[in-house]
Amino acid sequence: MKKIILLLLGAGSMLDSNAQKNSILLLGNVGGSTYSTEDTTSTSAKGTALAVSPALGYQFSDQWTLGILADVSIRRDKRNSITNPTYNSKTVNIMYGGGVFARYTLVLTDLLFLPSQADIIYSTGEDYLNGKKDLSPNAKVLSARITPAIGLKIKNGYALNFGFGSINYNYTKNPINASTNKGLSFSVGRSFSFALTKNFIRRKIQTKPAAQG
Repeated sequence: MKKIILLLLGAGSMLDSNAQKNSILLLGNVGGSTYSTEDTTSTSAKGTALAVSPALGYQFSDQWTLGILADVSIRRDKRNSITNPTYNSKTVNIMYGGGVFARYTLVLTDLLFLPSQADIIYSTGEDYLNGKKDLSPNAKVLSARITPAIGLKIKNGYALNFGFGSINYNYTKNPINASTNKGLSFSVGRSFSFALTKNFIRRKIQTKPAAQG
């Protein structure tokens, strides 16, 4: 047991801090979710969603980071009914946009930390029904989301982040009928996210020789 403790302490001493003032944070986030329903009339619906969100931020304190991000998501839905074939369909929704983010990091140990990130994103998209593109004007979406996670530090400023849901607010404007739709949703426990982060530390140039010994 003593050797294991010493080994963990040694590993922790080789790690760079994931949250360092005046550093640049490069973030690549991947998330997804699935659902499946079926009723007694042999009607079923299945869907998957995948989102990719690269981001670049400036860490102006040991806890806070501000930056910009891009966001791309793809959602696929398939509906099938044995008793009502007109219900059958395959739809694909592709959304793309960009925005800003704020990230707060709470360091627990030399290995673990708790990052929470808030994003504000403006996006639009494209819809496909049974393989054919919908030529109607695309909806515009302003969204905000908060994603809590748990992080594991790796050597040389790298870290892994694992999220298990998010809190989302969406404001959608449909240009076809000038209607708007807004709502708050929770996906905690029903979705996942994975991110790899890298801190690039801005090192100051020494004007005097470092002390020896």
